[in-house]
Amino acid sequence: MTSTRRNFILGSVAAAGALVLGWSVLPPRQRLLTDDPLPLAPDQAAFNGWVKIGADGTVTVIMSKSEMGQGVLTSLSMLLADELDADWDRVTTEMAPIDKIYNNTSMVVDGLPFHPDSQGLTRRLASHFTAKAMGHVGEMVTGGSSSVKDLWLPMREAGAAARQMLLAAAAQQWGVALADCRTERGQVLGPSGQVAGYGSLVAAAALVGVPSTTMLVLL
Repeated sequence: MTSTRRNFILGSVAAAGALVLGWSVLPPRQRLLTDDPLPLAPDQAAFNGWVKIGADGTVTVIMSKSEMGQGVLTSLSMLLADELDADWDRVTTEMAPIDKIYNNTSMVVDGLPFHPDSQGLTRRLASHFTAKAMGHVGEMVTGGSSSVKDLWLPMREAGAAARQMLLAAAAQQWGVALADCRTERGQVLGPSGQVAGYGSLVAAAALVGVPSTTMLVLL
């Protein structure tokens, strides 16, 4: 009986340890796509969980942080708009719904009890595991001067992904190579003088699908 109980406990501990180890080596939870589709206005398409574009060319940036006088709505919108190569005059914002991709991971990581200058292995491991956990069980929260730090990469990836989808749609429409197309302030330009505003490409681009990898403009 004792041996059986001991074996059960040891087996359970080993299984739990294996699960934790497996979870620890998995990549962080993605922060590009929401579990549920974003609500859309007529003639509007969502390119991912952070940006919607209308047929009139209006770019709507989804905002998961509150504006409390720190200018975060502007700074975060600029991060996405620069990667999207959007016309800044056509950019607006909308508050985000509830979803795990909007959880603030940086604020909790920055609050761990380590000296600010500490870069040791313990600090790195604790930060890694905490950030991963917050992606699953964290909260949508603004504070700790963490907004830009938390969303610097997700906003850039969201803008770059949407830009790739628009480029792909234009290339397909014109029957040209994707590499021969470029963007400029809310428009896709083709190799033979073709020009298409983002708004005119919304329907086709939404069907392209979100790319698995994105090429950031600003490196």
